[in-house]
Amino acid sequence: MYINRAIDLSKILKNKSLFLFGPRQTGKTTYIKKQLAIKPVLKYNLLDSNIFLNLSNDPGLIRKTVEAYDYKNCLIVIDEIQELPILLNEVQLMIDERNIKFLLTGSSARKIKRNSCNLLGGRARWRNFNALSYFELLKNEEPLDLNLILNNGLLPSIYFSDEPEEDLNSYTSLYLIQEIKAEGLTRKLLDFSRFLKVAALSNSQEINYSKIANDAQTNNQAVMQWFQILEDTLLGFFLEPFKKLETRKSINRKKFYFFDTGVARTLKTGKIVTSSLDTDFGEYFEQFIILEIKKYLDYNKPRIKINYIRTNTGFEIDCLLNEEIAIEIKSSNNITARHYKNLKLLTDSYVKRKIVVCTTEYYYKENDIEIMPYKLFINKLWNNEIIK
Repeated sequence: MYINRAIDLSKILKNKSLFLFGPRQTGKTTYIKKQLAIKPVLKYNLLDSNIFLNLSNDPGLIRKTVEAYDYKNCLIVIDEIQELPILLNEVQLMIDERNIKFLLTGSSARKIKRNSCNLLGGRARWRNFNALSYFELLKNEEPLDLNLILNNGLLPSIYFSDEPEEDLNSYTSLYLIQEIKAEGLTRKLLDFSRFLKVAALSNSQEINYSKIANDAQTNNQAVMQWFQILEDTLLGFFLEPFKKLETRKSINRKKFYFFDTGVARTLKTGKIVTSSLDTDFGEYFEQFIILEIKKYLDYNKPRIKINYIRTNTGFEIDCLLNEEIAIEIKSSNNITARHYKNLKLLTDSYVKRKIVVCTTEYYYKENDIEIMPYKLFINKLWNNEIIK
């Protein structure tokens, strides 16, 4: 089953080429096939061994084909561009000489960023492609079960699977093998596998490299390198602390979130959460809301900042959006003053809105604090009513 995605790449591709990076199985190829309004005249998948070998031997082959057909002012798609970054020099020539737009997809930006490859010098924009969003499922009138989403995540192939547990285990194992091989770390497979488990235990928490290194039986440098691999391969992302508080001293540690609740749960313990009373429910609910915000920003407002607040005295706010919207995320149906006590204490002049996102059914206000059901929050977010 195909779910219409909330990103419109055609608007960008009318004027610019585009790097489109997202984790494996998020649906990039299916989107191009089923939803992209501009149809490509040529398409190359570098995971196809024949195509890869031909272009490796002759990186100018695409340009020669373009010249033979005299293609101009059209679209060409190259899937998994990180497999052969040398093609970017040829891409630049075709952009400059024939005004061709390129859609360049990938599941890892690591090779491109590390090797100082040609990033096309302003000729291309950059977008992240994510797993399904809750809003996309709502728009497609899919039946929604929060527990199911928190347990299985929103990778399309797993969300619609009749064996999600088996598929999640296969996905995480496949990732491990492919990324270790790609990074030349085969001798450290067991070390990296152990690190992944420990990193999953730190999902949605502040990252203490020394503690993780100790628990994973390795060193700080390896842990920092491996977190960078997770970020570059889009398996997760860091949330930076906000450091401009007027009245409080902020800490410097980042938080780390895996890109999908199902993947995080599988790497962590594999234990199913069945209700809000389960220990991990709150963690996955927070991750779910942060991911929904990130997906919205990636697709609509990629320059908007998302941070969290924590001070050396323990004062914490889950999310600060656009440096002006403070959000607490609570997996509770019964919101009391203790759930928003930090929002009440947040008096910095730049904060324009305070919201508690929770599992209650009712939307109401306590003075200047909005108590907002998560479904309503997600609808308002994607309809540009949270960030104007």
